[in-house]
Amino acid sequence: DSLIGGGIIEPDDFPNSSAVILTANGHLKRLPLSDFPIQGRGGQGVLCWRPTPESGLVTGMAVGVINNSINIYSEKRKRLRLAMKNITKSNRSAKGVDLISLYGMNCELFPSDLIAGISIS
Repeated sequence: DSLIGGGIIEPDDFPNSSAVILTANGHLKRLPLSDFPIQGRGGQGVLCWRPTPESGLVTGMAVGVINNSINIYSEKRKRLRLAMKNITKSNRSAKGVDLISLYGMNCELFPSDLIAGISIS
């Protein structure tokens, strides 16, 4: 399988933080870091999203606190900035929300652009 990226997050350094996960077709969800158990040697991780043709593959993940902003970048170099507090907190098994349902077809990243990445500011 493809690897998006990897990182080490020290839970004590990020109290009350959330992970925002984004797919290529513009679906996203915000999960509390407490939903990701600490893995030991030989741990195989946990599933954070079950991709479907509708959602697309996971494109990126970023970690931040409720006061942060999220920057979503498209393949055509467009940027959409969202307040993290405006993304409903969900759980790992949830479907997530798509940007079109939040912003309608007027969302500047759609309908002909794929998501390229995400960052927190």
